[in-house]
Amino acid sequence: MNEDYYKIYNYRGCPAEKAGHSIKEGFEFFFKSTKSNLKYCIEAIYHEGDFFAIKYYCKIHRDSKRKYSIPTNTHEPYKIIRSCIQIMPILQKKYPTASFVAVGARSISGDTIENAQNTIRFRLYYKMVYQMFNQYEDFILMQLPEVSGIGIVFVNDIYSDPQKTLSPTKHIVERVGKIKKIVQESYDEIHIQDEE
Repeated sequence: MNEDYYKIYNYRGCPAEKAGHSIKEGFEFFFKSTKSNLKYCIEAIYHEGDFFAIKYYCKIHRDSKRKYSIPTNTHEPYKIIRSCIQIMPILQKKYPTASFVAVGARSISGDTIENAQNTIRFRLYYKMVYQMFNQYEDFILMQLPEVSGIGIVFVNDIYSDPQKTLSPTKHIVERVGKIKKIVQESYDEIHIQDEE
């Protein structure tokens, strides 16, 4: 499995960038591609809805407003995405019932800007996440094509709670709805087009 992802070489807690949008705390994780020698930062922002919004970028683009959209052209998307997924068990040690959401930023290359809905990254993320998580009973998958978001929603606690087992679907729908609302309100900036 070690050949399928790059190991995290450092991580840290960091203050939330915004006081609003129900953000509680944030983390940054770092890994390095041995293929390209590029370093990457994974941001994990924890929300009141008991979920993490996961974003990543190449560190050479950290000062750009387009950092989530600039392609590196290293042609290793699967390995980079698997590198991002490895932070899930680390975060679940602190938040064992957390869910995870990623938004596939639009690609920006020169003057060409991809539409913000149903992006290439979104389709790639969903395909990979489906392959990796569709057999796990602890999670359900959530799609938000209108913002190019994909979610891995933790539901095991709903099925194991005797007060919720009478109507688990209702509680799952409520959880998914809350996560969708926060993502739609909070993560438009990932699709930003213009530099300041």
